[in-house]
Amino acid sequence: MSWRTVIIESKAKLSYKNDHLVIRAEDVHMVHLSEIAVVLVESTAAVITSYLISELSNWKIPIIFCDTKHMPISIVMPIYSNYKTSERISNQVEWDEYKQGEAWRQIVKNKILNQALNLQKINKLESYKTLMEYYDSVQPFDQNSREGAAAKLYFKEMFGDAFIRHGDCTINVALDYGYTILLSYVVRSIVSLGYITQLGINHKNSFNPYNLASDLMEPFRPIVDFFVYENINREFDSEYKRELVSLMNEKVNTTLGNYYINNAIQQYVQSIVGFIEEDREIMEVYLHN
Repeated sequence: MSWRTVIIESKAKLSYKNDHLVIRAEDVHMVHLSEIAVVLVESTAAVITSYLISELSNWKIPIIFCDTKHMPISIVMPIYSNYKTSERISNQVEWDEYKQGEAWRQIVKNKILNQALNLQKINKLESYKTLMEYYDSVQPFDQNSREGAAAKLYFKEMFGDAFIRHGDCTINVALDYGYTILLSYVVRSIVSLGYITQLGINHKNSFNPYNLASDLMEPFRPIVDFFVYENINREFDSEYKRELVSLMNEKVNTTLGNYYINNAIQQYVQSIVGFIEEDREIMEVYLHN
């Protein structure tokens, strides 16, 4: 199933009626909650009822609120969303350290692989070969820091020698926006399975409520990177944002078959958890054929 992201860009009232999101602006629109993956409220002039927030939480649908600069600032998610939540959180707390280390190794390898495939796609072949060497040498918990070494070379090749990640430029604004959309889909998948996002495998930041989601989104980040690369000279406007959101409805190849990205995320989260708890095979995601 391919869900949609509902974007509220201007003044509107959002309410709930009979399992539908009701949007009252110049016209009235209704969207059944079963069709929605994420609600993105870009406008600070939008009003949302508490009833709708409650029902969106019941349906495990994240709400992303933006600040006055139209950049994501918070995500609202349900506290409980699965009848096995208590059991699964108990399991999560006891996840085996060795399994987590191996899971993180596979996550980093998949991320580096997709970064390498991006470089191959733009004919940065020497750097592609270097990243594939990093891919082959990742250790459990990435103890030899292949992820950091790959990122340093990768972003330089993608966006130029002067580019600094987290610097004040349009590229970083676009990357951060896309990553937040991606994060919200991963959060939804984790919570819908009954796990909590605060307990990460590698990310352990006490101030980050989405540590596990930050871990599991890593192989998908290069999807956003490549889109930003292809649109590097465009103005970061409403249409650009809509296209970033629409990336979640593109298809990717995986070791389990072809999926829309939003569905691939769900499968990927399940495969990581399945590996740690039941020794199942971890799915790999490939961005280019």
